[in-house]
Amino acid sequence: MTGTVTLSVEIELGWGVHDIGEYGHLSEDGRAEREFLRQLLDVCDETEIPISFDAVGHLFLASCEGSHDGPYPDGWFDADPGTDVAVDPLFYAPDMIENVRTRDTDHELCTHTFSHTPHGTVSTTAADADLDHAQRVHEDILGERTCSLVPPRHMTPPSHVLRSNGIDVVREAANRRASSRLGRAKELLLGPPPMGDPTIEDGVCRTLSTTYPNLAAASLPPESAQQSHCSGQSRRGSDSGSTASISSGRRCTPSSGTRISTSGVTCTTSQTTHSSRRSQAISAPSNGCGIAAASISQ
Repeated sequence: MTGTVTLSVEIELGWGVHDIGEYGHLSEDGRAEREFLRQLLDVCDETEIPISFDAVGHLFLASCEGSHDGPYPDGWFDADPGTDVAVDPLFYAPDMIENVRTRDTDHELCTHTFSHTPHGTVSTTAADADLDHAQRVHEDILGERTCSLVPPRHMTPPSHVLRSNGIDVVREAANRRASSRLGRAKELLLGPPPMGDPTIEDGVCRTLSTTYPNLAAASLPPESAQQSHCSGQSRRGSDSGSTASISSGRRCTPSSGTRISTSGVTCTTSQTTHSSRRSQAISAPSNGCGIAAASISQ
């Protein structure tokens, strides 16, 4: 039986925590994150495996003045340095975007909003404006808009906001976790990943990822940080989601796990399908770029 695997990796750097100001998990100059990405892309080229990269729109910019119009909360862009990639490479990363798009492997560049804007932390109006801004940046730089979104901290905007901004595929959180410590240990150590089929609601294909890590994501923040992300009060790092989601449905976008066997599988993004003939494993470093995610369907 042939399976289908979709990998998703978030690229957010400093924007993933700009609203909480905790950057301790990042390098000072962004070099480590860029090296992790380069290694991952090298492996993808060797194995002919495409990934859906979910990038914060501001990282597409080479420079800016530090202010952006829109109905954002007061101080939302206080962390925006208003400089350029040479001075502040954690807030500008056009080189990382270019590295993804110029590889031999046909990766997909999706959006993680323009300024890592979790709906619920900001108003629906602000979330709409931020997603529109992200789409305009995509169109200006890539020549087309994206149809896929990974909402920051698993907080999905309303369907009408998604549809009005051309989004028809969204990755959401599967809020299923064991209540006991023994059950948690089993989830983290043994699995199996939760079962779940993609659904189509209000014209949007919704796929699932978990909100907790497993041993395939060794560099994710500790559990306490993961729990705070789920409540929208993150203390460190960025969005969680880290075990593979298995389904018998049609197209799947992200869930997680950074080590996926590619023997006899078809690897897909939400827009294109690629066949991998190589029987080997991909070990994707999750530190720095974001969190590698995978969905599996049969």
